[in-house]
Amino acid sequence: RYYFQTFGNFEMLVDDKIVHFQSKKAKELMALCVYEEGKPVSIHRILEYLWGDDATSVPAKTGYRRVIKDLSDSLKACGAEEILSREYGSIRVNLDLCDSDYINFMNGDPRALCLFQGSYMAQYSWAEDMVYKIQERKNIFMRSLK
Repeated sequence: RYYFQTFGNFEMLVDDKIVHFQSKKAKELMALCVYEEGKPVSIHRILEYLWGDDATSVPAKTGYRRVIKDLSDSLKACGAEEILSREYGSIRVNLDLCDSDYINFMNGDPRALCLFQGSYMAQYSWAEDMVYKIQERKNIFMRSLK
């Protein structure tokens, strides 16, 4: 039911329909949770990634709560609230309930291998370093096919 497109631009699909998030930051927070591969994402990390140099500003320190609520509301609207776990001081996505091009790629799916064309969550600069990890893995896969 839940699919994350991470190669190219980030999108979340529920039952093959693109999820429309209540805000850009809510979508970015979902992407960050996927990027962290299901590990808890602390409030500090949310501030750092979503607000960058402005992480210590008053709007950031109060705005993160709104972003978490927007994300929760967006997921609830499409019947996907079960994938997000909120814990004291952090949130995480339950990837055991989801599928993604990245997960399929890391599991060696040849179709996912073809899907990676050199970009990962392209709209988020904080995700750029993952491109090198994926490209290295793709090169290993390609050499093993020869």
